[in-house]
Amino acid sequence: MHFELRNTVEHVRETFGLDPEEFNFDYRMLRRTYGQTLLDECVPTEVVSIAMGHATVATTEKIYCRMSQKDAVVRTKAVWT
Repeated sequence: MHFELRNTVEHVRETFGLDPEEFNFDYRMLRRTYGQTLLDECVPTEVVSIAMGHATVATTEKIYCRMSQKDAVVRTKAVWT
């Protein structure tokens, strides 16, 4: 785990008196947010795949290519207006 991130989590635990066993922070959540945000901003899947170090675009599509219902409606309406 990156030193600065580890210190931040430890600081939060100490400040709020959180039990390390109960306060589980998974850094993969940040990775998922990063990838999904890029896709939500219309960065091509191939670019996101490379940026995230995936071996294939299929990995990126399987894990990150999720569109919110709101975005789907907006994009669908744009075709017909």
